[in-house]
Amino acid sequence: MIRERGWRTELAAMEDAAAACRKSGPELLVLDLSLIQDVAVAAAARRAVRKLRVMATVGERNPHLIRELQAAGATVIAHRGTTMSELEKALCAALTAGAFLCSMCQEDLAAAGKRRGLSPRETEVLRLLGYGDTNRVVAEQLKISEKTVEAHRANIKRKLGARGLSDLVRYAISTGLVDTKDPIRAR
Repeated sequence: MIRERGWRTELAAMEDAAAACRKSGPELLVLDLSLIQDVAVAAAARRAVRKLRVMATVGERNPHLIRELQAAGATVIAHRGTTMSELEKALCAALTAGAFLCSMCQEDLAAAGKRRGLSPRETEVLRLLGYGDTNRVVAEQLKISEKTVEAHRANIKRKLGARGLSDLVRYAISTGLVDTKDPIRAR
């Protein structure tokens, strides 16, 4: 497909991608973020070449990463574990300036959006607990009582079928509520 268009390909290390884009002015940048999740590369490359299209492949099922890629300008995102047919569709979309999000990424975003019936406040409490905050700290940040945090935590555990805090933290990470690249966020 690429050869049919007469395009040439170049390989560059992640840290050299923006400079390589600046130098050669490509139409398409394909990023493999399965090992190094450096979304900043996409944004830097797009700043270097305004009309650059970005296709990214991801290795982990992380809706937070997908949202970050979209914000950085990636219009085509596919999970490395997706089907060959979907990868072909992704590449076609990238080559024709289209947009594409594989079914696995769509599922991840949908699951993160639903959060199993949690209210917005419960979701916020879960996010803060996922970062390791105590009930007291959560209460202070949300300007509610510690008893209210305890009630929210009990409701979250019930709705998710969680046994304890470690289950809540795992759930918060798996649904993208907690940024795994910055587990200790700035307050």
